[in-house]
Amino acid sequence: GKLELESIPFELQGVFDRHCIPVVTTAGRPLMHEPLCKALLQLASLPITDFYRVPMLDLISFPLYRAAVEPETSASYRPEQWKMVVAALRITHGRQEWERLKRAGQSVCMVNGEDADAIERLPVQIAPGVTAFCWQVVEGLLTACEALPTSGTVGQLVDACQQLAFHHLRRPEPDGAEDEDAQGLRLCSAWEEIERTWATLRALDALGEELSWANFVELLTHALERASVPIHHGAHHGVMV
Repeated sequence: GKLELESIPFELQGVFDRHCIPVVTTAGRPLMHEPLCKALLQLASLPITDFYRVPMLDLISFPLYRAAVEPETSASYRPEQWKMVVAALRITHGRQEWERLKRAGQSVCMVNGEDADAIERLPVQIAPGVTAFCWQVVEGLLTACEALPTSGTVGQLVDACQQLAFHHLRRPEPDGAEDEDAQGLRLCSAWEEIERTWATLRALDALGEELSWANFVELLTHALERASVPIHHGAHHGVMV
């Protein structure tokens, strides 16, 4: 049979795999360790931080971020150059500052390179299409977040958060290839736990109390901090002993 363990740190999983020892454990990985969960909280927090540069760039560069135009299909999808342009335009936060991208996308941008080994940083030429595409992605995100309710019942705010997440963060397709690999299964598990967390919060709607969006995000953060996802996905590695 398989070695049954009630609790085992997930860091030890690789040790058992290397020695071909199949393990079944009820231990879980904190949901907050999942990149998807971090991206969700960054997304929900954008209106609170007034669209601060760091989380904005993290989000639109995130592999699971879904833009109006799929980034991978566009030659203008250049996150490393987006960061350079945003820094050169001295954008820190707020729609007004982000709109500098719109004007900058009308011509070639010359920015300093980021080669730390070079004695002098050589200028980098950013094509207008790259900057314009960055603005297109940013504008879509700004517009969606600005449409969020400033307050409401827990149920109303959960619904708004869910719609925002589904629109901007990718979910595995039903019966898709994602179900066949460990990374895809891990992503599915993260989404499932996030949805369970939303369902738990919806139960608080019966109280009928209203929260500000900022207070809701704080509540969501605490709920996600208590959640975990299973370490194991699918078949166990190793031999039967």
